[in-house]
Amino acid sequence: ILDFTTNTISLGTLSLTQVVSTTVSTTISTDSLTGYSLSFDEDGNLRDGANDINDVLDGSVTAGSEEYGIRTVGGGGVLVVDTALAYGLEVASSLGPENDEETGIKFSAGLAGSSRAGSYSHVITATLTANP
Repeated sequence: ILDFTTNTISLGTLSLTQVVSTTVSTTISTDSLTGYSLSFDEDGNLRDGANDINDVLDGSVTAGSEEYGIRTVGGGGVLVVDTALAYGLEVASSLGPENDEETGIKFSAGLAGSSRAGSYSHVITATLTANP
């Protein structure tokens, strides 16, 4: 069982002077003796038409830099630094049964002086599987 606190994530108004973040909570329960893996896929960069926000490359979304990434907080989270979303990105996992294990997924973005104003979005798909 996978439960998200929301199915829409809003970072609000992005800024040149600060990193804007929001955290979504997941709760996972499984009776699988081998545990689980939660992974994310995206349909492309965070974008508005032809304009997009670059994926974070250095492990930290930084104010004044055009960057977007996620990290996890607590629970079975495996992303200890800001990480670019990519196909099949493992976000959380366990090696055995879990009962209401909570993991926060923190989404962060920053802008640079060259960034274009707009309403940026993309679609993220979560996949929860029992470990083999």
